[in-house]
Amino acid sequence: MPTRMVKKPIEWCFVDRRPCACAEGGFTLLEVLVATMVLGISVVVVLQLFSGGLDQARRAEDYTRAVLHARAKMEEVLLDLPSGPVLERGDFGDGYRWAWETLPDTEAPVAELGVQPVLVRVSVGWGFDQNPKEYHLQTMALTTVMEPPSS
Repeated sequence: MPTRMVKKPIEWCFVDRRPCACAEGGFTLLEVLVATMVLGISVVVVLQLFSGGLDQARRAEDYTRAVLHARAKMEEVLLDLPSGPVLERGDFGDGYRWAWETLPDTEAPVAELGVQPVLVRVSVGWGFDQNPKEYHLQTMALTTVMEPPSS
């Protein structure tokens, strides 16, 4: 039995009564351009989000390193606490700079007990070439007061 070929009916345009181009199937140039634009914009947005995440991670690492440097310097100062006002500055060597100062409180009523409160401030700075940042720590500590020798 021979097979019979069935022809697909032709779709007609309603405007000018000619066969429609869409009867062939496929995408128009406009559809391809719109899809390409949507894909391009999506890729750009995803890359910007990824870049922002990396930038936030780098900033968090910078702040963490500054906090660790400040804590280490504060512990170093508190181990050998001077009784007078002192200001010192230095560099950690990895792009971070430090400064610390002590300010004794001579007005405090505990000075009669042989101790004196001292304000200790530690500052750590970084990023001096583009966007400088600083982290500060401060605490109060007690130091012994050396009595002047009586005559």
